Amino acid sequence: MKNILLLGSALLLVCGCVSSKTPPKEKAPVLENFNKENEQRALAVASAFASGFEKSLISGEFSHFAQVFPANSKSKMSEEHFKKLREAMMKLYGKPEKLHYITFLNQGKLRDYLWKITFTSPGKNGAAAPGVREILLSVRIYCENGNAAVSGFFFQRF
Repeated sequence: MKNILLLGSALLLVCGCVSSKTPPKEKAPVLENFNKENEQRALAVASAFASGFEKSLISGEFSHFAQVFPANSKSKMSEEHFKKLREAMMKLYGKPEKLHYITFLNQGKLRDYLWKITFTSPGKNGAAAPGVREILLSVRIYCENGNAAVSGFFFQRF
């Protein structure tokens, strides 16, 4: 009986500590249509993001990517998470060599800018040519109030 009273008291205490107020909802961005100026801004933002990612991927120094990672992102990229991502990519594909811009995909009020990431790995023996693997980096951009911003990024392998 004493245990039931303790459990009931603890339950009341926990319930009493929970706030009934809901946090204010974040205002969703109002996406603009892309025009010539927005296209230029969007490519510049996507290029800066890809360049920072490339420098960090090749060097292993997170600071380059941290500088271009969106400050308003809901999911922050920690240095530890980046290092795990880099290690997994190197294990799977080899040594990152370079990024090369390919094109963009029109997604209505969004744009996906695509870079090819080239990785190399040593040949099976000293005389063999190095192996080459490539994947895509997609940087998704939106425009709001005349400004372009990174909405997200992802990788695609084939």
